[in-house]
Amino acid sequence: MTAQRSVNSYEYLIVPDRYDFQKSKDQYQVNSLVKFLFEKEGFTVFLSNEEFPDELKLNRCLALTAVLNDHSKLLNTKMNFDLVDCDNNVLFSTTEGRSKEKDYKEAYFACVRQTFEDVKELNYNYEPLEEVKDNQEIMVSSTNNTGSNSESTAVNSNTNVNKDSSTNVVVPLATVAVAVENKEPEPTQVQEKTEQVKVSSDVLYAQPNATGYQIVDATPKVIYKLLNTSLDNVFLLEGHSAIVYKVGEDWKVEYYENGKAVIKPLNLKFF
Repeated sequence: MTAQRSVNSYEYLIVPDRYDFQKSKDQYQVNSLVKFLFEKEGFTVFLSNEEFPDELKLNRCLALTAVLNDHSKLLNTKMNFDLVDCDNNVLFSTTEGRSKEKDYKEAYFACVRQTFEDVKELNYNYEPLEEVKDNQEIMVSSTNNTGSNSESTAVNSNTNVNKDSSTNVVVPLATVAVAVENKEPEPTQVQEKTEQVKVSSDVLYAQPNATGYQIVDATPKVIYKLLNTSLDNVFLLEGHSAIVYKVGEDWKVEYYENGKAVIKPLNLKFF
């Protein structure tokens, strides 16, 4: 594993919606898993086919790209990650994840999770470069100076002029200094829900609603709510840091518990 401090200077991470070894977008839900795992490590992640923030649209160099390299050979799946900047410089590489699983999806998932042991050790925390901070301060200062000048002009234009009848000397009122107070907004603390996902072994039924599906039991009682994503057969589990996705004909729920990935089957039927 190799890493450079500059990884922390990037605010965004882009995950391709299709890697070279895939025949279609998000094949085997690998890309969805990659995005989910990077988000768990604190990155702000976008799939390459998603809508970017305006600043990222204007400057792709604000983001790193998560490149998943496939070094697989017959009967052995081998993969590792590179985090690459817009000039194709590799800023971080993981060790290889390896699997002998015959099922492609299970093998890819196993490899990706192994590589993320290295990603966790990064302890990623976004820290803007000093030059970025300086540019932001200059922009703020310029804006405030413009405001101060307009304030001063307004004050001076209303200055009363007193004339001494004997000397005819113009005596201006004292200049009023306008102080523009600059306060940086305090970052909003995002509290992550840590409630454990309770997985039912009973048959559950998915009923469509405006945002995705509500999952009910035979009662029918609402057990979960699934939120749509831009990916086929991949949903967010409302109220939890978890995803629900389809593997072959089976449905799985995946979440983190005590720092470890947990995958459980869902007996889910769609109307």
